[in-house]
Amino acid sequence: MTSEAIIQTDFSGIDGLQIAANPVNQVHGLSTLIQAAYVPVLPWDVLSENGDLPAGEQRSLPQVIGLGGSGWVHQASVLAPQVHAGQRALALTVTGSAATQFSAPVPFYIFPIPEQVSLAAAATLVGGGDEAWQLLHQIPEDPAVRVLVVGASGGVGLYLLQLLAQRKQFPDVISSPRSQQWLQSRFPELQVYTSDGLPADAQYDVVVDLASQTQLLRQLEPHYSHGQLIVAGLPGYQPLNRTITAHFENGLVSPGVYRRLLGMLAKGVIQADIDSIYPYPQV
Repeated sequence: MTSEAIIQTDFSGIDGLQIAANPVNQVHGLSTLIQAAYVPVLPWDVLSENGDLPAGEQRSLPQVIGLGGSGWVHQASVLAPQVHAGQRALALTVTGSAATQFSAPVPFYIFPIPEQVSLAAAATLVGGGDEAWQLLHQIPEDPAVRVLVVGASGGVGLYLLQLLAQRKQFPDVISSPRSQQWLQSRFPELQVYTSDGLPADAQYDVVVDLASQTQLLRQLEPHYSHGQLIVAGLPGYQPLNRTITAHFENGLVSPGVYRRLLGMLAKGVIQADIDSIYPYPQV
């Protein structure tokens, strides 16, 4: 069985992507086959396309991009009794998901989607809600801790702000000028600044960087000179100021996190903010 897929062929960025037929890997019938509906565009894919992933993380080329997505179960594995053919599901995969059909070989990373959650919203949990959950648990659960989120208008940041609000934590935010007004209207309880508009005396205990701009982090160092820096897209970044503790946070979360996030979407506790949806040939 074959399907069309978006395949990375080299490290030249988006120019290295092509759409081609891709064999669907059904290893001894133990993988679940997903008819894809939505596959999120991930910062991880962009890093991979440019050859910027950490050592050991880059898969050999050619490879189908994407780490997961939502759709309908075309063929369920006997190892995944939680889903059945025709059911809506969210799935993660190690073999690439940006295809009309993709294989989900790890049964405990396949999740039925509650009826209250759209397929598009469910897909945003891959590389969005899951990463936000990881970042959330690096931030002390203390309203007295001053937090700054840099570049919060993307998929990870929007979920992180909502999850922090559930804790009654309300960070300051740095946004690009073009996103500032929308982000302020989306989160009226927060202070949304541009990098040039941050008060000179603002000091933070924790800075979460989602913008992945080295120059911006250098510019902001006086505002967290004795704090903690959490980076999501610059794995090798080191602050100039040695009093700053920095670490890279990106990895796989447990299956229970996805079930919990799907439940929160179903109850309206959090919501998916989707900017654009494109047909995959427009990649």
